[in-house]
Amino acid sequence: MDRGAESSSLKKQETPNKLTSERSATMTRSAEEEGLFLHGVCKAGQKQQPTRLDSFVASRFARFSRARAQRACKLGTIWVNGEPKKPAYQVRANDEVALWLPHPTVMSLEPQPVPLEILYEDEDLLVINKPAGLVCHPSRGHWEGTLLHGLLYHICPGLRGDELQDKVFLVHRLDRYTSGLMVVARHAAAAVHFFEQMQTREIKRTYHAFVWGQFPYEHHTIHAPIAVDPSRPGGSYVPQDPKEGKEAITHVQRLAVGPHFSRLACRLETGRTHQIRVHLQHLGYPLLGDPYYGAVSPPDLPLDLPSIPQRQALHAISLQFLHPSTGKECAFLCDLPDDLTLLAGALK
Repeated sequence: MDRGAESSSLKKQETPNKLTSERSATMTRSAEEEGLFLHGVCKAGQKQQPTRLDSFVASRFARFSRARAQRACKLGTIWVNGEPKKPAYQVRANDEVALWLPHPTVMSLEPQPVPLEILYEDEDLLVINKPAGLVCHPSRGHWEGTLLHGLLYHICPGLRGDELQDKVFLVHRLDRYTSGLMVVARHAAAAVHFFEQMQTREIKRTYHAFVWGQFPYEHHTIHAPIAVDPSRPGGSYVPQDPKEGKEAITHVQRLAVGPHFSRLACRLETGRTHQIRVHLQHLGYPLLGDPYYGAVSPPDLPLDLPSIPQRQALHAISLQFLHPSTGKECAFLCDLPDDLTLLAGALK
């Protein structure tokens, strides 16, 4: 079989030559809105005989079994000539097969030493405890010193450019000033496995949040759509018309309450941008230290109140998922950081 051109990483803004139609451009924008990034493209050779897409992907992308390729196709993350295709699609000469995954590509990055607290590591994944203040991946104003730079340095410090392909995949992200647990995939097949779990809501993520006011509910589910806020770049809000947003569900349990603020456990059922912060603000109980979503300190704070964190008081405290190789359930917990431990100590 003619192996054709080798797969290569592309930046998010780049698209293959055949992805130039109006329909393809619309689909590309849709994928990016879902947090997917064009990771690699593999072009079939001129002598390519008709081959099932799942078999083709398994033969061209490292560590992709046919079963994993089938699941990726069903999730809509494998495209041919600008359109997502089913596993049985017949790949033919000169077809371009594109792999979309939930993380930015890394070929333009250079590994950099960044302190990491790694709680678990094997050949498929890492679990880390991210500190507040660390940006997950490069973005405007944060082109160096990110979590992704540090992960590349930890896993493959001597590699550069195309050699970095398929080395690190951020399964999900935490806001810059949110601390806590994250899982990282170490190869593309594991990334698709985790993405599938995200889509089916099998990955369980619980956060502890400190909010202004006396939270009135022992248990409460916030079921309110979230949309991109056109007035604030990178911001989100709950629109009045549910059709303008995407479904978002947060399950909240009250852990402790004081005269001025409360401690909550928030379990995500969906994963929209700033979901917990937006939902709690919408409910009227914004996070301490979160000026972006309207958390203003009340004027009558008692002198014995612990210092207010200089960031949103939110910590990813527990994480559960199925291991991509063994299928066994993995569960992780991590303690509150010092600034939030002070708040917890002030509540009964």
